[in-house]
Amino acid sequence: MTDIELTDFQIGKPKRNTTIWFSILASIMFLPFKIFIFFIPFKKNYTEVHENWTIWIESGNREIHRKIFAETGFDGVIKFYKLKFKNNTLNDLVDKRCFGTFFFETNENIFLREFKSPNQWPKSFLTVINKSDNTINRIKIISASWTDWVIESINDKEFNIITHPADDYTKGIKVTTPNNVYNL
Repeated sequence: MTDIELTDFQIGKPKRNTTIWFSILASIMFLPFKIFIFFIPFKKNYTEVHENWTIWIESGNREIHRKIFAETGFDGVIKFYKLKFKNNTLNDLVDKRCFGTFFFETNENIFLREFKSPNQWPKSFLTVINKSDNTINRIKIISASWTDWVIESINDKEFNIITHPADDYTKGIKVTTPNNVYNL
C-alpha cells in the first residue's frame, strides 16, 4: 500500500499584500465622500423658511397669527405654520405644533390640520381646539396630499370637510357637533 499525501490549497485566492493595499487606498479615496454624507441630514425633504408673524384670522375679539417655518412640494406649494393666539392658554396648546392651511371655526370649536412634522406630509391630523375649556385633541388621522381642504355645509350641526376635491371622486370627513352653530 502506498502512503497518500494530502496538501491544502485554494484556487483563486488573491495575494494578501495586494488586498491590504487596495483596501487602504480605497478607504483613503472614499473618505471625503464619507465625511460629506455624514453632514447631510436624512429624512429632511422640506425647506426651512424664516418669515415674520402675520395676521391670519381676525374674527371679533379673536386674532390668530401664523408664521411659515417650512415648505415642501413643487415651488413650495405645501406650507407648514406655527400659530400664535392672543390668549396665552391657547398659545401654550399650539406652541410646539405644526399646522397646515386648513382652518374652520364654529361657536365652540376651531378645526385645524396638524402635522407631527413636515417630514410626515401627507399624513396629518384633523385637530380640534375646544374654546370653552381650552383643550386641543387630534380627532382623526388623514393621509391627503391636497393642500386646500373645503368645508361643505349639511345643516347647523353637521358639515363635511372635503380632503380630496378631485373631479372624478371626492373624499372627506363628515363632522357632527352636538351644539355648534356656524356660518359658512
